[in-house]
Amino acid sequence: MRDINCALLLLLFTIFPYGQCTTVCEDDIKYRLLRLSDQSLRSCEWVAYTKGRQEKWCNVSSKGQKVKDACPVTCNNCSCIDDVDFKFSTNKLKMKGCSWIKAIPGRSGKWCNRSRGGGKIRNFCPVTCNNCCTDDADYEFNIPLRTSEKKKRL
Repeated sequence: MRDINCALLLLLFTIFPYGQCTTVCEDDIKYRLLRLSDQSLRSCEWVAYTKGRQEKWCNVSSKGQKVKDACPVTCNNCSCIDDVDFKFSTNKLKMKGCSWIKAIPGRSGKWCNRSRGGGKIRNFCPVTCNNCCTDDADYEFNIPLRTSEKKKRL
């Protein structure tokens, strides 16, 4: 079980949203790479089918986009960055972004758990809100069990 990586934890916390590892990273289900040898269009799922395909295709550009950017889960390319385009309304109806929260200590505690823009601010500003999931052997989180919640360690 020590081999569980961040992508698996993200999936787990998408289904059971406990803990702080909630940054969204998913393959684009509409993306198709153009395989020049036979002019076929292939999905992220096709790339993920074998390790050899991942090694061959993830760093290739197709249709103006790198496969690893369209298929970040498949290509192990999930990263934790603040969304520079995300804006939310403050109590004074001014539009602010992640950098506004980061500018003054204490704002993250006030703003990161609030819902704005269709989700929690911490999910749009994971760096600012200290909400990045990393492969950290000491990271602890709660997993709901049938009888009680117990703290688990990877």
